[in-house]
Amino acid sequence: MIQHLDSSTFRPLFEKEIKIRSLQFLKSIRKITKQNWIVLSITDRDTNNDGKLDDDDIESLYASFIDGKNMVKLTPELHELLDWKVLAVNKRLYFRTIEDSDRNGKFDKQDFIHHFYYQLDKLDQEVKEYFPIY
Repeated sequence: MIQHLDSSTFRPLFEKEIKIRSLQFLKSIRKITKQNWIVLSITDRDTNNDGKLDDDDIESLYASFIDGKNMVKLTPELHELLDWKVLAVNKRLYFRTIEDSDRNGKFDKQDFIHHFYYQLDKLDQEVKEYFPIY
């Protein structure tokens, strides 16, 4: 639930049950864009079908304004979030996922790592995948 400081009413951040694993306010982005972004790592579905949302389910990445508006799921469905980082200099949120590409229900060496970024200074942008050269 989320509540504005000047209000006594609450509203749900999500319409369905979720488990928030972490939440971080992007102070460096606020200094540049004057927008109050938060990044949340969330379990939003029971991917292992055990009847509960827990750390054994896939972790997804979301971003929104601090008031919950403009909430966007950044990770593709059935991709496990590996890590993420904000670079204030270009106002981007970079993250990596792993996809269960062989569909065996496990994340292993045969699965693909994906690299993405999300532009934090422009609303309604799409998540963009990129392919770094190693």
